[in-house]
Amino acid sequence: MAPEIVPAMQKMNSIRRCHGLTTASGEHAKYSRFQTGGGMIKKKRNRARPPGSFEDRLQKFAEDARLAARELPPGRERETLMKRARQTETVMEVSEWLTLRK
Repeated sequence: MAPEIVPAMQKMNSIRRCHGLTTASGEHAKYSRFQTGGGMIKKKRNRARPPGSFEDRLQKFAEDARLAARELPPGRERETLMKRARQTETVMEVSEWLTLRK
């Protein structure tokens, strides 16, 4: 191994992890930030949007919940899935009302 790589690897081995965030100084990371030298750097947010519109995703969730409920025997789990499907349909109706008001 090259001599200049060894100190870097030793430094990496000495870095601690705290709640998924790395601190170079070994202190606890605070508020989704980590400290490097003299400045603070924010943790990057995932800004990818889910595929499809909100209404399409709600419709798919309701359909999937109903299909899963039909495959289950009568009981608490089946009723929970049916209730979630009904609640999702109610959310779709409210969302439609709100978009019509614009």
